[in-house]
Amino acid sequence: EKTANLTILLSGLNPAKFAEYLEEFIKSSGLNLTVVYGPSYVDVIQNGADKSYSLNIFSEKTGIKLEEIVGIGNGKNDLSMLKIVGLPAAPANAVSEVKGIILERGGYLASKSVGKGFLEICRHIVRNASPEIIYL
Repeated sequence: EKTANLTILLSGLNPAKFAEYLEEFIKSSGLNLTVVYGPSYVDVIQNGADKSYSLNIFSEKTGIKLEEIVGIGNGKNDLSMLKIVGLPAAPANAVSEVKGIILERGGYLASKSVGKGFLEICRHIVRNASPEIIYL
């Protein structure tokens, strides 16, 4: 089962350098892992176990269709998820690859970053959703 995932939040360390160290360690150990990093984190993910994999399992088990799901992300680790959800969204501080997916798929790109961007996305969803979705 592809379920391994570890997020390391960094304080005072350079994520790119730490990710490079982890990638070398993973390669030399022969592990089936991928490293994705951002400005303050490093994700270590079992190959094939990304957010789209998890969402597909969630969709199958709950009966909620992927096109009925909103995906909100700002980093490279969110790309696979944003490609399959019904409404991809991101805060203003998202990496360029995420912004590209959002614009390409007609999603919602907030004008604000992080927390305030998330709140803006939620307001957008509530304003634009049909009444039956709001009251589920």
